[in-house]
Amino acid sequence: MIAVVLSGGGERVVAWQVGVLAGLADGGLDLREATTTVGTSAGALVAARLAAGIDPRADASEITPRPPLGGAGTFDVLAGAWRAAGATTTERRRAFGRIALRRPPGGEDAFVARVVRRLPGPAWPDALRVVAIDAESGERVVFDRATGVPPARAIAASRAIPTVFPPVTVGGRRFIDGALGSATNADLLAGTDASLVLVIAALPAERAERGPERDWQEALDDEVGALEAAGQRVVVVHPQPAERAAMGEDPMSAATADLAVAAGRRRGRSLAPQISPRLAA
Repeated sequence: MIAVVLSGGGERVVAWQVGVLAGLADGGLDLREATTTVGTSAGALVAARLAAGIDPRADASEITPRPPLGGAGTFDVLAGAWRAAGATTTERRRAFGRIALRRPPGGEDAFVARVVRRLPGPAWPDALRVVAIDAESGERVVFDRATGVPPARAIAASRAIPTVFPPVTVGGRRFIDGALGSATNADLLAGTDASLVLVIAALPAERAERGPERDWQEALDDEVGALEAAGQRVVVVHPQPAERAAMGEDPMSAATADLAVAAGRRRGRSLAPQISPRLAA
């Protein structure tokens, strides 16, 4: 059985991830049949459409460049403040939660409505898992079908970058970006029935010297270790330099989405023959 993990990393990663999924489908690996699909932040949107049965090849053909969402400068400021915000991941999440609650940009309903427009319908796919952070406690929370939360609200919560987007209310609690501490949250699959975990992470394979990617890479290393310790095989797909260039520099922009989806699709096609035999093993 295969499970899929789709990382956060800003709006720019959406097109690349769709492209990778489309290329894998071109090569005969259709991940709509995955037993579990975990999405965090930007990856939550891609995960929701995949788990709902939307053919990523159809999605890839419809992706076009869109204006930046704004907040790229704030993204950098928050990333720089992460390590100074506390001694542990939970403390840092609480600190960022306080920032988010103290300086919310407003427009929560409009924010959720924008997500609604990007989903095929209100039903919660069985395979879908969406990660968000409780702004007050710093707790990592996983939304799934059993929670009864509308998918659009869960996805908006997972994408709620502090001060860029408003915290999202679910059951009286306020939630913020699920990528605080980990862009992937792949350890959620440790010990499950997934024999192969495919992580599509918009992080460079080489170690970053600073910024959020360094922290996310360290978290992913720990998550891969947890999965392998549980006896599961893991394949991590990192974007190559040309794919990173196609995504662009601004994490909040889809201005080069057409280039990103094409680059991702080429990569997916090249990977399909390598991944499929591992699934059968």
